[in-house]
Amino acid sequence: MLLRHKALFQTCLLLLLYGLFALACTRHERQVRRGMYYWKTNVTLSREEQAFLKQYHCQELYVRFFDVDLDPNTGRIVPVAPARIDITDTALNIVPVVFITPSAIAQLDPKDIAVLAQNITGLLQRKCTEAGIVPKEIQIDCDWTVTTRETYFNLLHHLKQEAFFTGKKLSVTIRLHQVKYIVKSGIPPADKGLLMCYNMGRLRNIKEENSILNVAAAQQYLDNLEHYPLPLDVALPVFHWSVLFEKEQYKGILRDIDIDRLQDKSLFQPQTAHTFTVVKDTFWNGFELKKGQWIRYENSPAEDVQKLATFVAEHIPNDSLKVLLYHLDQQNLKNYTPDELEKIFTRF
Repeated sequence: MLLRHKALFQTCLLLLLYGLFALACTRHERQVRRGMYYWKTNVTLSREEQAFLKQYHCQELYVRFFDVDLDPNTGRIVPVAPARIDITDTALNIVPVVFITPSAIAQLDPKDIAVLAQNITGLLQRKCTEAGIVPKEIQIDCDWTVTTRETYFNLLHHLKQEAFFTGKKLSVTIRLHQVKYIVKSGIPPADKGLLMCYNMGRLRNIKEENSILNVAAAQQYLDNLEHYPLPLDVALPVFHWSVLFEKEQYKGILRDIDIDRLQDKSLFQPQTAHTFTVVKDTFWNGFELKKGQWIRYENSPAEDVQKLATFVAEHIPNDSLKVLLYHLDQQNLKNYTPDELEKIFTRF
């Protein structure tokens, strides 16, 4: 009898342990909405771009409406460079994005914050009306720091008080350093954040290997991601660019140039697999290049993007979120297979 009870107890214990193990291994099913950033001056979706959105079941399109920067003529911080928007796909949820340059928020006088909030709101409302867009969410993109935090947060408070923002979610972009150094960075007064999982390196440093994406560095920055108090969406990179240096000083970004075009040995001398020296003065692809300048090609390898997506998916606590790719452009997307892109989305 004692042996029978002992065997029964062991069986029940094993079943209990198995059940707990199975429960622990069961992944909670998230609600994920897919989307893309669209970061161009002329916002008109080509047939290829429309087909891409349908193929990957993208419901969200985050569109840069305009920037906020210093007007050199007046010395004031104002909305600049508005996009021309012509989107007829009514099935898409369009989210207007306003990009505030770091220099603008650093130079913004506190007494001008209320007026700037009104100017931003006025242009947003006008652009939405012209495009026939009734947004449910508006996003402010600004890389604030400890020194600009108070000014930026004050601007967000003023925006939320504008009538146009009533009934709309205010989202803000969150950089990796703002997650890691949460106490110093503070929590922006917004309804939600969007975690930017790219542009994490030192772009202007000639010794940087890839400022767009570094999985190991990102993991170190996001080790306390599950404790971030704002609900977060996620954006991952699917783009490339080349960074130009002269005498080890940063000169700018060369966009829309595939690495294949840097293989022209009449113009470029390879130094490594991703770095090149300009061998003669030339006007090339719209850029004026000088002999002796140095180019670093940077990209977002699919395997690395998928690896980072897996890490973020395991550490972000949301039951629902949006997963975006940056950004919708054929020159970028042609470097990925359909399977590679699909796997980025399905990591969540």
